[in-house]
Amino acid sequence: MKKILSLILILAFVISPSVFLSGCGETVGASYTPGTPTSYVTLNVNPSVELIVDDKDKVIAVNANNEDGALLFYGQDYRGHDVDVVISEMIRVLSETGYIPAYSEQTAQSVFLSVFSTSLAKEQEVYSKIKVSADSYFEENGLFAIISETKMDNKIESYATSYSVVDSAKFRLMLKIMQYDADAEISNLVELNTLKLLQKAYDEIKKISSIEAISLREDYLAERLELKQQLALDFVEIYNDVTYTTLFNQLEVLKEQYKTAPFEDLEEIKTAILAKADEIEDVEPALRNSHINQVTLKEQNYSQDINETLDSYVSQSSIHTFNYDEQLTEKRISFMQYLEQRQEYARFNNFSYEYQVWKPMTLIEITTFAQTRDNYNLVRTQTRLEVADGLTRINPYTRTFGFGDGTTVTWTFP
Repeated sequence: MKKILSLILILAFVISPSVFLSGCGETVGASYTPGTPTSYVTLNVNPSVELIVDDKDKVIAVNANNEDGALLFYGQDYRGHDVDVVISEMIRVLSETGYIPAYSEQTAQSVFLSVFSTSLAKEQEVYSKIKVSADSYFEENGLFAIISETKMDNKIESYATSYSVVDSAKFRLMLKIMQYDADAEISNLVELNTLKLLQKAYDEIKKISSIEAISLREDYLAERLELKQQLALDFVEIYNDVTYTTLFNQLEVLKEQYKTAPFEDLEEIKTAILAKADEIEDVEPALRNSHINQVTLKEQNYSQDINETLDSYVSQSSIHTFNYDEQLTEKRISFMQYLEQRQEYARFNNFSYEYQVWKPMTLIEITTFAQTRDNYNLVRTQTRLEVADGLTRINPYTRTFGFGDGTTVTWTFP
């Protein structure tokens, strides 16, 4: 009966995804008036999501970075809610759909979190607030998971170092902005102060998140880049100047070299890029002025093309995401059939680990231990086959799981 009730509650949540956002008298959702963007937060497990947070620690923009994120958080409007509450809600969804497991005996699942804010103090405040809330959820639900700081891989770190950026979260934010806005240049973003950088990120994330279907979003970004590249070629054609054309082609070659160059060559290539850009800046103003009417018309058409392209993909997205609710409902029900047993088994693992090392116990502790051990042995006997079956249903890869008594089970996604 308890399990049936749980499924009914989950179904109600899925059918009406705004339950969590019902507000308690607060102004939330589209009605919330955003404050100044002061933090950029990312959460990564397999689903990946990014958030912009304002000066009241309220979420003002959310964007899923992959299909899993789009599926899990589709239909939710987190705007106007405290960031720690939103992250805890996201973690709840992740745990209910199997992305945060309740079965690891030795290695905790890492939930990767990064925060970039207007100051180090603000960064630490937001990170700590989220971590405390998430850790509390893990403990209360018997989940073997921890919040871990997102680290920058070596290649990206090399690029960041070449631009004297030491904050990995800040540099990832710059790369995101460049991904969403083909007109953004890393050399210009580095010069922005933190508030302007976060405002730019907020503006771009609002645009890209309006395309909810990830596959269409990728098509939009590719088309957006093509428009930018075509505009640059149009200027070359309009100017029809040998010097400008030569410099332009040389700059493009250097940019391509920078993408694949080893770290020891990055500084040299970056210096060459900046020098070449300076040469172009020396000759372009005169060319632009002499062709001002043609250039202005091209730029106006370019801006119009961008807006029309975005509107087109937003319209297409509203059609292509119709099955997200159905997929999410199916995923939740499939997992919730086994969540209760998995949580009990996780608590058993935690309990048995505590007493694996002998320690002096009072008579009351010995009695309590014996009773609890017997109860959890019953849970283990009843649920180990169900756990294996549940894991088969929700894990898209092969894995071997040990039950702590020398026996194991291996499952593969069918």
